[in-house]
Amino acid sequence: MLAFVDESGDTGLKLDRGLSRLFVVARVTFVDPEEALRCETRIDDLRDRLSLPPAFEFHFSHNSRRVRAAFLEAVRPYAFRVHVFAVDKARLLERGEATSPDALYQRAVKELCEDAGPHLTGATVIMDRAGTRQGRTDLAVYLRRHLGAGRHAAIRKLKDQRSESHSLIQLADYVVGVAARALGGDAESARLRAAHLLDKEVTWRVWP
Repeated sequence: MLAFVDESGDTGLKLDRGLSRLFVVARVTFVDPEEALRCETRIDDLRDRLSLPPAFEFHFSHNSRRVRAAFLEAVRPYAFRVHVFAVDKARLLERGEATSPDALYQRAVKELCEDAGPHLTGATVIMDRAGTRQGRTDLAVYLRRHLGAGRHAAIRKLKDQRSESHSLIQLADYVVGVAARALGGDAESARLRAAHLLDKEVTWRVWP
């Protein structure tokens, strides 16, 4: 089993200084490694079909509408599962529950992993190295402390790679990018989610 984790937004709490209202983490899981390879090959082939350079990085927030639609259409036939957990920082501040950026990240990682539950068993978990170092550390600590023993002992490996070198991390970027924008009220992203990702979502949760 292969799992890819990415994030969108930031964990900062000074929203009046232009920081994001939402912090979103998402996980894309392939139960069958061969299916993951087929999906990765399809993404690689898409660059050629769209006349893009071989090293072109599919990045949801940077790509055009045409590229976004083509990417999601290309990956839609493949069997992968999606878990999304979002923190609404404005609600936390209103309720007086916000503490620190690090604590917020740790909570998001914890909740995403707990929502995924048994879907982590046997997984090699791969994170985007471009994400925050603290986030990668928090995920590693949580997995090893809470999911590395007993019935979840089959978690195999945790590693990080640069997204530009791994097409399936780029898939995780697309998933979390669509989720974050859809949650923020973007109509196009909501439409893309409904058309290509909704039937793959195992968990989708906004906290608090």
